Amino acid sequence: VLDRDDYLCRYCGRRSQTMEVDHIIPVSQGGKSTLDNLVTACRECNRKKADRTPQEAGIDVLPVRTQRRDWE
Repeated sequence: VLDRDDYLCRYCGRRSQTMEVDHIIPVSQGGKSTLDNLVTACRECNRKKADRTPQEAGIDVLPVRTQRRDWE
């Protein structure tokens, strides 16, 4: 998940020293641990989202970057 998302937070688009893997649909709401339900999140966004869906938390999920740029 971290490699797929290029270590970018899928909620805010930033990099952080502390990246986490988050369930888009929380397990408590029936979310599964599948690649399409997991994203990389910075700690700040993961705490803001908490045990809610992005819609409930008022945040968007950014699309997966299809090509990694090595110069970044």
